[in-house]
Amino acid sequence: MKAFVVTVNGRRLCTAGIGLDGVLTTIVNWVGSGTQRDSGGHFGFHVGGLDSRTGEHVNWTTPQLKVGDRVTVEIVEVEEVDPEARRHVPDLTGDG
Repeated sequence: MKAFVVTVNGRRLCTAGIGLDGVLTTIVNWVGSGTQRDSGGHFGFHVGGLDSRTGEHVNWTTPQLKVGDRVTVEIVEVEEVDPEARRHVPDLTGDG
């Protein structure tokens, strides 16, 4: 299956994969609040996706990032991936 080998600062974090029917993402972002109180902003880091066969969202555990961190994603073809840390069906009713 297609998968991502994700490393942070040279250390392997996970090999993430969904299978033949789904969506796989690795997202690194920064959000600034524009206020003096939080002038440093906040880094976000997500490795996860959607298993379309079950309708479940999956997530692998990621560390908090800081300035100077190096995140790499290698696209690979593998037989097995690391188990996800969380698997859940989203609440689409709007009730929480």
